[in-house]
Amino acid sequence: MTDPDREPETDSSIVTTAPDGEGDGATRPATVTTATLFDQDDWAHVPDPLDADPPAADAGPDDDPAPAGPTLFDQDAAHPAPAGAAADASPADELEDPTLQPQADLAHTAPAGATVAAAPKVHLRYEPALDGLRGLAVLGVLFFHGQFAWARGGFLGVSTFFTLSGFLITTLLVTEHQGNGTISLRNFWTRRFRRLMPASIVALAGISILFGFFVADAAQLNELRGDVIAALAYVANWHFIAADQSYADLFTAPSPVQHFWSLAIEEQFYVVFPLLVFGVLRVARGARRALFAVLVALTAASVAWMLHLYEPGLDTARVYYSTFTRAAELLIGALLALVLLGREPLRRAGPVLAVGAAGVLGFGITIWCWLNLDQSDGVLYQGGLALYACVTAVLIWSALQVAGPIPEIFSKSGIVALGKISYGVYLYHWPIFLWLTPERTGLALWPLFVLRVAVTIGVSLVSYHYLEQPVRQRVLLVKPRSWLVAPAAVTAVAMAVILVTLNPPAVPDLDFTEATEAIEAIEAPSTSPEALAEQAQDLEDAVPVAATTAPTVNKVLLVGDSVMGQAYPFFRDRFAERGIVTGYAGGPGTGPLNPQGEGDWLSQIDRWVSDFDPDVVVIEACCDYTYPPDELYELPDGTEVLPNTDLAYQTWEQVSREMIRRAGAGGARVFWVISPPVSTNGYYGPMEDHVARLNEIYRGLPVPKIDWATPSSL
Repeated sequence: MTDPDREPETDSSIVTTAPDGEGDGATRPATVTTATLFDQDDWAHVPDPLDADPPAADAGPDDDPAPAGPTLFDQDAAHPAPAGAAADASPADELEDPTLQPQADLAHTAPAGATVAAAPKVHLRYEPALDGLRGLAVLGVLFFHGQFAWARGGFLGVSTFFTLSGFLITTLLVTEHQGNGTISLRNFWTRRFRRLMPASIVALAGISILFGFFVADAAQLNELRGDVIAALAYVANWHFIAADQSYADLFTAPSPVQHFWSLAIEEQFYVVFPLLVFGVLRVARGARRALFAVLVALTAASVAWMLHLYEPGLDTARVYYSTFTRAAELLIGALLALVLLGREPLRRAGPVLAVGAAGVLGFGITIWCWLNLDQSDGVLYQGGLALYACVTAVLIWSALQVAGPIPEIFSKSGIVALGKISYGVYLYHWPIFLWLTPERTGLALWPLFVLRVAVTIGVSLVSYHYLEQPVRQRVLLVKPRSWLVAPAAVTAVAMAVILVTLNPPAVPDLDFTEATEAIEAIEAPSTSPEALAEQAQDLEDAVPVAATTAPTVNKVLLVGDSVMGQAYPFFRDRFAERGIVTGYAGGPGTGPLNPQGEGDWLSQIDRWVSDFDPDVVVIEACCDYTYPPDELYELPDGTEVLPNTDLAYQTWEQVSREMIRRAGAGGARVFWVISPPVSTNGYYGPMEDHVARLNEIYRGLPVPKIDWATPSSL
C-alpha cells in the first residue's frame, strides 16, 4: 500500500475507467472520493504531468496492469477488479492522491445509511511521449534563446506548452467531475501551488541576490525590483505590457525574469479556468457539450481580440504578452481533452494510420515553423498562433496512440528525461544565459550554447531531485505549520530584491531634445541662404534641393527596424498635431542587410515611396544583422557576407547610400538617424561595437542627420 500522505509519481498518465461498480458490487461510504486521475502536476508553463514512472515497489498484489489502450477513458471491462477484492482496497485507492479528494462542502453525500454506487476505477498509464513532447518544446526555447539564426521560431515552444497545459488540466478537472460529480477547487489549487511555487521562489531568490549583485548592469538593476515582484505575483506579463518597453529599454539587456511572462499566463489560467469548468458543469448538470460550446466561444473571442489589437509593423508586446490574446492556445488544448474523453481506442488500421500520418505532418509543420517564423511575423497574430496550437493538438493526439512514429520519436529516453525536468530548465535557463555571455566567456556560439545548457541542466536536476519532488511528494513541508513557509519565502524574496535594489545606479531619462529639434526642422525648414547652401552640400546628388523657398511637408515616411517601430506612435501623434500624415515601413528584425526576400529594404524602398509619396523620408537602421554570427547575407553576385566583418560594414554603407538615392529619387528630402549608445550586457553579442561602427558610417552619409542622444546606462 502506498503512503497516503505521499503524492504518487504518476506523471503523463492517461486515465481509463471501468464502469461504475463493475467487478466487485461493493458499497461505498456516503462521501464519494476520487483517486489520482491525471497526476500530470502541470507546471505553470509546462504542466508537469510526468515527473516519474508509476511506483512499482508500492503496487499491491491486487493492482491491475496498466491498460494498453490509448484512450483517456476506456470504458470497456478490460480491467475488472480481482475476484473478491473489496472496493476499499481497489487499485484506484492504492494510487489515491489525497489532494484531489473533494472537500465536504463540495462532495456529494447520500442519506444516512444509504449506499452509493462504486466510483469509477481509475487506472493510470504513464505516457512517456507527453514528456518527450515537453522536452522537444523546451529544447526549441533553448535554441531560440541561444541566438541560433535557424531557430528563430523556437519561441513557439512556449505555445506548445500552453496547449499541452490546457489539455492536461481539462482532462484532470472533467475526469474528477465525472467520478465525483464535483471538483475540489481547494485541492486543485493546493496541488498547483505545491508543484509550482518552490522552484519559482528559489529561482527568483537567486535572480534577486546572485544576479542582482554580480551580473545585472545599471539598467537591469534599476528595473529588477518591479520585475521580480511582478513575477512573484504571477502578473509579469501585465507588468511588461504596462511598462510598454520604452524606447530606452530596446538598448538595454533583457530582464532576468522576462521569461516569467508565460508562467504568469499559465498561473492566471489555473486560477480562472477551474472556476469556469466548475461553474459550467454545475449549471449544465455535467453536460460536456455545454462546456465545449463555452470554450469554443472563448477561443474565438481570444483570436478575435488578437486580430483587433494587432497593427502590422508596430510593436507586438501587448499582443504577445496578453493573457486574453494567448488564451486561445490553452483553450484549444482544453477542447482536445473534451473531444478525447470517453472515446474508444483506435483499433482499425485506417484510423490508426490516419492519426499517425497526421502526427507526422504536424511534427513537420512544427519544425518548419521553428525554422522559418519570426516573432515579428504578422501571420502569427492574424490567426497563426491559433493554427499552431491546432497543430500541437494533433501532435498530442498522435502521441497518445499505442504505436506509431510520433509515440516512438517522443518516447526516446533522452528527450523524455529532458521533459521531466522541463519546468526547472525553463525557470533557470534565462538568467544563466544572461550571465554566460560571449564577452564573459570568450566562447563562440556553439561552445557557449553547450556551456549554458550544461549549467542549466545541472541546476535543474538539483532542483528537481532535492526541491521540487520532495515538496510535491510531501517529503518536505509536511509539518502542520508548513503552510507558513510559502508566505515567509515570498516575503523573503521581496525583501531581498528591495535590499539589492535599494540604491541602484541612476539611469538617465530619455532625452528627446535633439529629436524634437530635428522634427521642428522637418516641419519648418530654414530658407536662409546659409542653411540652403549647407543642405545642398550635404545632399549632393542624392536628394533634390529647393533653391529659394521651403517645401511644404504634408507626409513623412519613417523607415526602420523595431526601434523605429517602437518610436513610431510618438512621431505619429506629434506630427498629427501639425496636420502631417506619417507612415511606417520596415519592421522588427529587418534592416539594410536582411536576406533577399526576407524583408530586405532595398527591394522594397521603391514601392514604399511610390505608394506613400512622402515629402520627407526618415531612415533608421540600428541593430539588425549583428548576431548570431552564423547568419549570412548574400550579395547579388552570390558573395556571402558574415556579420561584424569589414566586408559587412562596407556592404552596409553601399546599401545605405543606395537606399538614400532611391528614397529621394522622387523629390523627397531624406534624413538618417544616428543610433543611440547601447548597453546590452553582452547577451546580443558585440552590439556596442556594432552600433558605434554603424554611426561612423551614418555620419558620412550625404544627408542631414537626426542624432538622438539616448543613454540607457552609465
